[in-house]
Amino acid sequence: MKRAAEKLNSRRGASILLALVFVLTCVMVGISVLSAAASNAGRTHSNHEEQQLYLSLSSALQLVADDLARTKYTPHVSDFCTVSKRQEPTDDTDEDGNPIMRTITTYTHFFSEADGSVNGGRLGDLFQKSLDMVFNTAMSKINFSSYDYKAGNEEFYYSGSFPSVLPALFTLTVTPDPEKMPIGADKDTYHTARKVAVDVEIDDSYSITLTARLAEDDADADSYSKNFRLSAELARSSASLPYIDIPTYGSDGETFIAASPAVEWKQGVIKSAYADPDGGTAP
Repeated sequence: MKRAAEKLNSRRGASILLALVFVLTCVMVGISVLSAAASNAGRTHSNHEEQQLYLSLSSALQLVADDLARTKYTPHVSDFCTVSKRQEPTDDTDEDGNPIMRTITTYTHFFSEADGSVNGGRLGDLFQKSLDMVFNTAMSKINFSSYDYKAGNEEFYYSGSFPSVLPALFTLTVTPDPEKMPIGADKDTYHTARKVAVDVEIDDSYSITLTARLAEDDADADSYSKNFRLSAELARSSASLPYIDIPTYGSDGETFIAASPAVEWKQGVIKSAYADPDGGTAP
């Protein structure tokens, strides 16, 4: 140490150069430490915001998925039945030679869409019309005229009218409760309380795809936040699709036939993805 001090106090050029190198080394080390600290602070803040974004989307997605997992949907079909009778002669005759008449009873059924019923979940009413659309689309593919037949003194005729309107798409907006999750001036607090849009798609097998994203009115969201997505699949838990038992008899008037089995769902895993603004989705 004494020798180093002597060199630093020396008035020779080499000693001044050594001092400058020492000072420069200290400055570079200091800059490196400060840069690393700033980088870590920025990374920590970014990770925190991404975590808050994930929690906002996942909580909204799980809210809808949990509700659907408690929901049971039963389609209903309107059956307009008319009953008519007519007399027809047979090949047999009575003792006076007159043909013996027989009564032919005709049952004509006309099926049309009707509201289904949803039980269990609180969001069922929001899903009912879309689920009815899926059922009506399936019924529109049935050729009811193939059920026309005659049996003895009875005839049975069928027809139906169901719209084909798949796919069933709509969006739910999940808004945080301000009392449970207040929006303050702090940006981190704001991130935890953002509105989330949950896009719903129901296919013809009653599988439901939920996709959570920030609501479009979130003007402060950056590009990453706006295009980040979480999705979950809810598969139909029953082995078969709902169907109706085609009636043979009936009375004049309208009745409602419940399809069976009822549709229930089970949730799959939650997946994350980044939606490219120009199209496409990357995992």
